[in-house]
Amino acid sequence: DPYNDKDLKPNSFEGNIEFRNVDFAYPTRAKHRILDKFNLTCLQGQTTALIGSSGCG
Repeated sequence: DPYNDKDLKPNSFEGNIEFRNVDFAYPTRAKHRILDKFNLTCLQGQTTALIGSSGCG
């Protein structure tokens, strides 16, 4: 249920979060990759946001 946030709190952990070589395309536009070999490191204690060219995340 996308409107139920009671279970959205992650378990406690320490360290960074890394995404390596992530590919993504919407099913209706499979040949148009939104992410192509995308890499990102989210450092512990910092807030990170992904925002598209239209200003939406």
